[in-house]
Amino acid sequence: AHVPTTKTFICYGCTDLKDTDEKKWLKRPIEILFGGSLLKETGVQLLLDSLSLFASRYPELKQKLSFTVTGQGWMAEALQHFSQEGGQGWVHFLGSVDHSAYIKELSRAHIGLCLKLSTSEMGKTTFPSKIIEYASYGLGIISTRVSDVPLLLDEQSALLLDKDTPECLVEILHKIATEQVDIQSKAKRGQEKINSIANYAIVGKKLKQFLTDGNPCK
Repeated sequence: AHVPTTKTFICYGCTDLKDTDEKKWLKRPIEILFGGSLLKETGVQLLLDSLSLFASRYPELKQKLSFTVTGQGWMAEALQHFSQEGGQGWVHFLGSVDHSAYIKELSRAHIGLCLKLSTSEMGKTTFPSKIIEYASYGLGIISTRVSDVPLLLDEQSALLLDKDTPECLVEILHKIATEQVDIQSKAKRGQEKINSIANYAIVGKKLKQFLTDGNPCK
């Protein structure tokens, strides 16, 4: 049964900031991580179409980027196939990995990619927890404008697609490959913004206030 109340408390998740290796920002190619449920709704087809377009439009820039894909889902096979064909050498499909292997990928990545489609039911009803995870590890974030992401991250703290299209993602990837954007600075601002909203201390304080009088503290 639904609880008859107009009082709400929004919790996007909790961050526990990890130490990051500052030296990784000097390493090339730029490492981009895409993980989770590998479905059309989470942007797998958008990623595949974007990678194909990027490779055809900027073949000389493929060496500047390295994509690592983890996770499972009904589109995993398509990603694996692409990694062995058009993406050979710059797209690496790991599939399901254990926790320690995934943390290793998180720690060495420069950028976390979140491509949940804003038009999908999943995109309309859930907040992408990957954003919280990526931010806690200090990754720069590329994301669609799904759910409340644009409310939490702006142009100074993330790279947001204007539309869920390959053209928009390819434009962002081109800027990254040619180093027209300072990913390290955006990553730092993104980490600070997400942490200011979702660190354990702040969430705990707001939840306590909400449970006490029905209103989360400001």
